[in-house]
Amino acid sequence: MLTVTAENKSKAYLSAIPVLTFTYSGFVYGESASVIDTEPSASTDAQESSAVGDYPITVGGGSDDNYDFTYIDGTLAITKIPQSVSFTAFPLTIHVNETFQLEAASTSGLAVTYESQDPQVARVTGSELTGVSNGTVVIRAYQQGDDNYSAAEATITVEVISSFDNILHLFTPNNDGFNDRWEIPDLGSYGKCDVRVYNRWGKLVFKSPDYHNEWDGTSNGADLPAAAYYYVIKTENSGTLTGTVNIVR
Repeated sequence: MLTVTAENKSKAYLSAIPVLTFTYSGFVYGESASVIDTEPSASTDAQESSAVGDYPITVGGGSDDNYDFTYIDGTLAITKIPQSVSFTAFPLTIHVNETFQLEAASTSGLAVTYESQDPQVARVTGSELTGVSNGTVVIRAYQQGDDNYSAAEATITVEVISSFDNILHLFTPNNDGFNDRWEIPDLGSYGKCDVRVYNRWGKLVFKSPDYHNEWDGTSNGADLPAAAYYYVIKTENSGTLTGTVNIVR
């Protein structure tokens, strides 16, 4: 009596079926598989596209004049595979109350879900991103996986700008979360900026040796009146910039 045991195998979802093998036990007189008239064969019903799970490996079909056969099945374990998520459309910056349709895709083809990690700066409804208040926010696109794919995610960082395009010359510091601070467009491109702001009589009302868009229309803690103010910006990369900025309340 020979015992033929199918060996356990494993493969990742969508990969090729591995070579199925088996072992013998019970040969006598030093004989081996070479004496078998018709060797058994192993098979499984699993396919490359079969879902994750365990599938039997059966063995049978052997015959010999001197040996009888007992067969023991094995198992083919199909395991999950990773997927990746990537953004295909997203903004680097967005204004308060502006919207943008986010786009991201997974390599599995499964649907992607979006979320904002700080809804007070920007919120996400479905795939629509909306700026809420000034700041930076991490937006996450994720696919939670299924029976065949592991979970995956991707993140981006979006800056929400509480201003309009003309804010270099006008801002409205009334604490409504929109245009409350004097924001110099593309400030980072100028390098370090020394900022001085004067009223119409030439009195210095604000200064910063390293400006980071922080002026809120106050001077020594008091609100400045609505008016035009003269600025001088000494930049690291672009020389000196001068002009007028209006406070509107």
